[in-house]
Amino acid sequence: MPNTNNKSIINSLSGTSVYEPKFSVKLIAPKYWGLWLVALFFLFLSFFPWFVRSGLAYPLSWLALRTSKKRKNIAETNLKLCFKHLKQTEIDQLVKKHFFFKIRCFLDYGFLWFRSKRRISRLIKIKNIENYKQHYDAGTPVIFLSCHSLMLDFGAAGLTLNYPGVGLVKAARNELTDWLMQRARIRFNAVLYTRDDGIRPVARAIKQGVFFYYLPDEDIRGNESVFSSFFGVQALTLTTIGRLAKMCKAKIIPSITIYEPGKGCYTNTLFPELENLPSGSREQDAAIMNKEIEKLISMNVAQYMWTMKIFSRRPEGEDDVY
Repeated sequence: MPNTNNKSIINSLSGTSVYEPKFSVKLIAPKYWGLWLVALFFLFLSFFPWFVRSGLAYPLSWLALRTSKKRKNIAETNLKLCFKHLKQTEIDQLVKKHFFFKIRCFLDYGFLWFRSKRRISRLIKIKNIENYKQHYDAGTPVIFLSCHSLMLDFGAAGLTLNYPGVGLVKAARNELTDWLMQRARIRFNAVLYTRDDGIRPVARAIKQGVFFYYLPDEDIRGNESVFSSFFGVQALTLTTIGRLAKMCKAKIIPSITIYEPGKGCYTNTLFPELENLPSGSREQDAAIMNKEIEKLISMNVAQYMWTMKIFSRRPEGEDDVY
């Protein structure tokens, strides 16, 4: 069974650097009433069978696909770059599926925001938990290497129901959206830091037995990035994972969360620890990490967050792809 001292571990990490948005009276101002209605509607939906939310996702995703031209074009560009062998009809089908899954998981956020631990545990399943539990029981630090799956919040929530975790976040511009999202992420056994806090507070948490749910597949400026192949395309890639694993003497476990069509639930699969990371080379760490992320994404290509500008910065001499 998970350690009963999870809360005490989390409490020990509390401090000025922990990111924990507080509820305030201004969040019930009229400008937020529309968003409150949406949040309450999602809570209402969470009491219906899963196929009701799936049925609703079809017309909503059709609408999103036709009104989000910019995001649709980004997704299409990314897929064409990463899967050059696919025909245009296959790309179109992937984009269509992507928008469906995006809306589908969005309709389940009422669970993360408001529903009980018991109910959430029925929605989110952890596969191969023994790959993590053996290290947790031994007191060995662990970094989960994941990626921007559309379902990432569900995977993290499933783990923090029973195990203490830490994550890095970027505050949302809308204060109520930020409060709802970050509240969902810290409801059980988790603490958050912002990217501006750097990696030091995360390292301290990892050393105390708190797993780090790491999402390195985003173009972030900084000295810790190198260009590395991502589905055959050069992408600016963070190399922090090798340095952090070495610093904390942590095991690295690949992890991906997938929505299960036809079942209405989410499965977070934990793979065996990586034996070749860190490698001692930043460039090699980036290459190994990207290969692992490619494997994770390939489990269900349409459920990756293709609307991110993955290739926003290009190697010298290459044109902007967007």
